[in-house]
Amino acid sequence: MIAMDDKDYEEAIHFFTESYQLDSSFADAINNRGVALMKKKEYPKALSDFEKAEAIREGYFEASKNKALAFQELDKHENTILVLDSLIKTNPDSTFLFSTRGVSKLALSQNESALLDFQKQLEYSPNDIASLLNIGYITYSNGDYDVAKKSFQKVIELDKKSALAYNNLGLVYLRENSFEKSELEFNKALEIDSSHPYFRNNRALALLFLGKLDKALDDLDISKYYDDKNPLLYRNFSFYFAQNKEFEKAEATLEKAKSMDENLEGYNFFKAELQRLEGNIEKACSFYIKSQKNGEGFHSNAYNCKTEID
Repeated sequence: MIAMDDKDYEEAIHFFTESYQLDSSFADAINNRGVALMKKKEYPKALSDFEKAEAIREGYFEASKNKALAFQELDKHENTILVLDSLIKTNPDSTFLFSTRGVSKLALSQNESALLDFQKQLEYSPNDIASLLNIGYITYSNGDYDVAKKSFQKVIELDKKSALAYNNLGLVYLRENSFEKSELEFNKALEIDSSHPYFRNNRALALLFLGKLDKALDDLDISKYYDDKNPLLYRNFSFYFAQNKEFEKAEATLEKAKSMDENLEGYNFFKAELQRLEGNIEKACSFYIKSQKNGEGFHSNAYNCKTEID
């Protein structure tokens, strides 16, 4: 245990193994060895240890909880949920179980059920930052921007250095067409983490909506330097090219982004923007209507097709 405190996990594993060899009924030793293996990211071995500990001691809560975490690290979220469902029946007041189950449900796109778990967590721990961030993310995805803003603002109250909260708040303002506010929040995120490619890419989009093309291009180039595999980056490059009247390049770049992610966020909206900027208002309207029907979340006052949308 001293070795664990010193983060000397190899040494800890050595002594936990010796303890288990001396007494094969010592459930704590094998469970703790599993924890040390988890620290080393050796998740299959850790899982095996937690299952051994469960077999030694019936109803061993810590081992079962750790097993759920190991399944989660192995992306076996259905298994995590099954373990936690069972634990919650006997330990309904354990907030850790609700938040952990929420993470696995979120990974399985069970967003509404995950939201209930994170809300349950907040009943016990109103200042739990991870749950607040997850609630903000889910409600943002659902278009419930007021709740999302309150969640991210609460995180910022609790942690002024949460770059993710500033970034996510910036995304909410983007969807509300509050582009100046959006830029300010992305600025705060980048003051904390200046090399984060997603924060750069998000600020670039706010700058593009504000018509600050040169600054946007700088952010896009920096974002690409750190991560050139992000389809949203190429979507935003396309928007830049469209505003710069490089329409063929804009079209090709947007389709490249679409080929990288067939469910590209805002595809129809940015297709509409491209058509509008090129002067094809009728085509722009058809894509804008698709964007609204698909609930893409973006909206613009630049279209002359409000009657058709209504």
